[in-house]
Amino acid sequence: MVQKIGVVAAIFFCSSIQAQLTTPTQKVCFGASKNYSVDLADGLSGTPGSTYNWRVIEVEFSGVISNQDTNSITVDWGTTPVGEYHLGVTETNTSCPGTEIILTVTIMSLPTVVVNDAVICEGSTTSLKATVTPADTGNDYVYEWTTPSGVNPGNVSSITTAAAGDYSVKVKNSLGCVSAAAKGTVVVNPLPLAVITPAGATTFCFGENVVLNANVGSDLKYQWKKKGVAIIGAINSSYIATESSDYSVQVTNGNNCVKTSAAITVKVNPLPIAEITTSPGEFLEFCEGGSVTLHSKIKANLSYEWKNSNNVVVGTSSSYKATESSDYILKVTDVNSCSSTSKPISVLVHPLPDASITVVGATTFCDGDTVILKAIRKPGLSYQWRQNNIDIIGANGSSYTATESADYTVTVTDNNFRTNCSKTSPSPVKVVKKLLPVTGTISHD
Repeated sequence: MVQKIGVVAAIFFCSSIQAQLTTPTQKVCFGASKNYSVDLADGLSGTPGSTYNWRVIEVEFSGVISNQDTNSITVDWGTTPVGEYHLGVTETNTSCPGTEIILTVTIMSLPTVVVNDAVICEGSTTSLKATVTPADTGNDYVYEWTTPSGVNPGNVSSITTAAAGDYSVKVKNSLGCVSAAAKGTVVVNPLPLAVITPAGATTFCFGENVVLNANVGSDLKYQWKKKGVAIIGAINSSYIATESSDYSVQVTNGNNCVKTSAAITVKVNPLPIAEITTSPGEFLEFCEGGSVTLHSKIKANLSYEWKNSNNVVVGTSSSYKATESSDYILKVTDVNSCSSTSKPISVLVHPLPDASITVVGATTFCDGDTVILKAIRKPGLSYQWRQNNIDIIGANGSSYTATESADYTVTVTDNNFRTNCSKTSPSPVKVVKKLLPVTGTISHD
């Protein structure tokens, strides 16, 4: 930009030549260079026969005036302090000096700008803001950014970025004064590794578990989550999963950068129902020779294992016919190889009483004689003697005196148990009564 100073010359004998100002004041940015001239209408060298003398009146001026003796100069204001200065020029023609004309020049301070630094984690963004003094009141400044990528974000006071590196910005005010560049640095810290490694199968039966291990390293912190929700207190590098769900782990490193792992699915299969039932009308307490059929409550898609009190497998079907006293348990296994064991069920088998007969005397005798038949005598036993398989009325003692020929048996009932177990003699006692001979009268000669 050239600041023109107009000169009007009146030629009189030895009269001075007087230049006139067309612009009495000028604003200049600190450190700028400006061009000044007079008498350009008279040619590139000014008025013929004239010489020129330029100066800055104030002693604080610390710049340089180039081509000072000509009508057209350049002033490098350099480090001249901010303030008001006066640039004067005196024209001399035919040894006649004119009156010095003055241009008031105000050195304006440059705007200053600062930009923030930022530290972010990989995958995040940050905002870099240029803060200008004097403050930007809207459209006062033009911003010029330099970015690591070389992409110019345009005339904006702040930018959003995810890239690491040095960013710089200059601002220019409405006078064209440009600030020194301000630098802001973006540091991008890496995210931690976040990987889950299960220590066993992730599908298992209820009551079992799997240990989930996160990657380990220095300065790492952990938060386990179930379906994306933090598990209270689960802040170690390992977690024991016992429930069906999707599990993930959030890992935080020493730079407070956070990464959440991919979810791992844990499936817990329910246990089959192991419960023993009995057939209708059957009882768990019965007499020797009887039985009770034990059934699994669930009978579809299971395998079975019946065990007695000695832990011996006695059956592998869905039911078992028990004939002996014991505590029986049932273990069932489903198609997922999940097993459960029932509560024990007690079967009580009472022995049959002894129904053997002891004979006191001969079982073959003459009419008028008898034989005593005795059964085992114990507390709680009751008896019923039988003659040729017919109950003998009133013959309910532990012994019976037989007087007639017949097959005798006894049915003994044990009343010590509610089952009232009975047994009849396996072999009858055969009693034979011989008739006495009938002798007639003695005859004689």
